[in-house]
Amino acid sequence: MLALWSNPVKFAVMSIAVMFLATYSGFVLFAEGTEEGLTFTDDRCYYPRESLNIRHNQASYGSDCTKFLCNAIGKELIILGCPPPEGEENVIEFPGFWPDCCKTKHVP
Repeated sequence: MLALWSNPVKFAVMSIAVMFLATYSGFVLFAEGTEEGLTFTDDRCYYPRESLNIRHNQASYGSDCTKFLCNAIGKELIILGCPPPEGEENVIEFPGFWPDCCKTKHVP
């Protein structure tokens, strides 16, 4: 681990990889019991935090540019989203539903 800290290039690459995996993957998988309130009953996914009640193998589109996929049999709620654009805080966002709202660009 000390070798990683002493080599700035390796450290930068590793930092970017960790940041990508943790933040920019755009894919979050909740299994039963890992997210408060998430339950699976009668071939449905219930997620009160987002007011979701989705049938197995169905999708729901959130207001914050997310797509929720229910796998009630596998007890999974798959949440797809868009990674934030790189760079500046000044960003134009295009409203809409996932994935059309993922189109963002930088403002000079």
